[in-house]
Amino acid sequence: MSPLKFSFLFYATAVAFGILAKDACNLMAMSLLFVVLLGLLAVGAYSKKNWLFHPVVFYLTGIVFYLLCFILGFLVVHYADWKDNQASYLPHVTDRQLYAVQYRIVEKQKTKGQAMRYVVVIEEVEGKQTGGKALLMSADSLAQIGDRFTAIGSFQSFPTAGNLGQFDYQTYMKRKHIGKQLKTKTSIYIGSTEAIYAWLMQGRAAFQKQIDQNEQLSSQSKALLSSLLLGNRNQMDEQTVASFQRLGLMHILAISGLHIGVITVFVSKITSFLRTSYRHCILLVLLWIFVFLAGFSPSVFRTVFMFTLLILAQSFKRKQPTKESIGLAFFLSLLFEPYWLFDLGFQLSYLAVLGIVWLMPLFKKGYTQSNIVNYFLGIIYVSLIAQLCVLPLQLYYFNSFSWTFLGSNLVVIPLITVVLVGGFCFLSMGWMSTFIAEFLGWLLEQLIQFTFTVLQGLKEINLSVISFYITKEVMMAMCMVGVGIGVVLYKPRIKQIAYLGVVAMVVQISCFRLADQKANQDEFIIASVQGKEPLFLHYIQQQLQVFGEEEQTKGVVEGYNKHYVPKDVIKKPRQHLFQVDANHKLLVLSKEMPYYQFQLHFELIYLSEPIQVNIDRILALHQPQMVIIGRAMSFWYRDKVIQSCLKRNIPFHDMREKGYWSSQFL
Repeated sequence: MSPLKFSFLFYATAVAFGILAKDACNLMAMSLLFVVLLGLLAVGAYSKKNWLFHPVVFYLTGIVFYLLCFILGFLVVHYADWKDNQASYLPHVTDRQLYAVQYRIVEKQKTKGQAMRYVVVIEEVEGKQTGGKALLMSADSLAQIGDRFTAIGSFQSFPTAGNLGQFDYQTYMKRKHIGKQLKTKTSIYIGSTEAIYAWLMQGRAAFQKQIDQNEQLSSQSKALLSSLLLGNRNQMDEQTVASFQRLGLMHILAISGLHIGVITVFVSKITSFLRTSYRHCILLVLLWIFVFLAGFSPSVFRTVFMFTLLILAQSFKRKQPTKESIGLAFFLSLLFEPYWLFDLGFQLSYLAVLGIVWLMPLFKKGYTQSNIVNYFLGIIYVSLIAQLCVLPLQLYYFNSFSWTFLGSNLVVIPLITVVLVGGFCFLSMGWMSTFIAEFLGWLLEQLIQFTFTVLQGLKEINLSVISFYITKEVMMAMCMVGVGIGVVLYKPRIKQIAYLGVVAMVVQISCFRLADQKANQDEFIIASVQGKEPLFLHYIQQQLQVFGEEEQTKGVVEGYNKHYVPKDVIKKPRQHLFQVDANHKLLVLSKEMPYYQFQLHFELIYLSEPIQVNIDRILALHQPQMVIIGRAMSFWYRDKVIQSCLKRNIPFHDMREKGYWSSQFL
């Protein structure tokens, strides 16, 4: 069988598609197909027929390998779910019930109000040994990573996305393998674990303490240093994060190639007297320790893994193309943690680095004889490529684009590089004496405050496109256009351009047809809102009509605006009667409008709150096709409505459990 010359990046895309197809395929059928394809490859590998070396067979074998990687991604994500469910505490608990629990701290998160937040492993529930993670909300400030406690507490599910375009917190936490929230009042310390991971996390906590206890550093400087050096953004305020985001500088806060490059140069300089092999070993050990100190984030893992491959290739005197290192890192990252695929930092990191490696050779003639000028030219080229590569994701997730990103990167990256070098010196030498710690802390404070002054100035002159929404289909089409342009620029061959043009055209036509169908499909929505005042939205003829928007529901309307991307948003006063479509009329009943005796019969009835009217009479008069129960409905009245619907065999939609209601549900 001819050796396959496809890259790991090619096969990594198959693994990614397999992960995305988790809910679309049958597990048993995919497992059987995996075995069959492996059998075909085994037969071909031991066969000595000449026809196996035919070019057609070569490409067919590539297709088989691609399918195998697709199924591998599908199986890996199912295995991750199975592993989470093994000995999980979830089957043993019910929301809002008190349990005696034993847990172990594995991560400290941002404080919310008066409550401390920790990620914990649930080791026991009511004396039964369990596993699985929970997000602990505790009134106590607990000790260190690895400490174990017992407590009386209650579990609660994370909120789901009740409306279109809304953040699904439950899915987000599930992808981090965190099942529920745990609330306790008092916890009793019972010991600590001696695992290596706990030691590393305690080392991270010691570095964090070194930053927090330095009196020369302001709270703002401590937060930035924690983010840059330890990957801990818990102390950063929302305004600072928003400033970095709007200026196109979010990549600076995420530990990436810039940080690892500084560490590599720093370690290489202080170990330059050692043999190359010893220097490489020390560097690799320190880099992987840093992965754990930085919280084992996807971007750090990707960067350090790539550096590891390049260092090993250099040690064995083999040339390892950077694109192959990226592809292998992407491939193994998805096998190691399939849910990283849904992590925004993971997506942005790989898109940016792929674009830089792919397109930077185009600028190799755009340099001068001056090293200083070339340094700033390099920042410009890298920033331009990275920003263009992540533009579809930035518009889709953040809905804004900074026109001053080039200037921002050109000014801020050199400053942040100096801060990074000073920060690593502070962590590595600050423990030697109080004088050194105070001096380095004072120096860093001046640098960081100057950096924030520059950021404030850039923020004032920044020109951003605000509220620029695009649909998922448009984002995918933009990605395909970007890939096509990149291929044409990288290798402008007629044959490749023709093939790519056909593929890109098919994908873009499909994406735009889906977007067009979505844009021309009318829909009536009853939003899931906390208050008793209902919110109605009608998407019709590419316009979004909003009935009854209030100050507390602006975020909900913004989510629907992001989902539909309408041409216009028209605000109207709240109504009690709606024509949902040609065949369905909606009657809204509330305390201020409990009247239901109309000559018309309404096919849909929405109850936003308890009313002093016999529900059975309403159902008998209108005989509706469906009853919608509002989220703010009291539990006792909700149960009463459900019993009446069940008695008359009328379908109902409980917004407390199912979220928003749509005319598409009919």
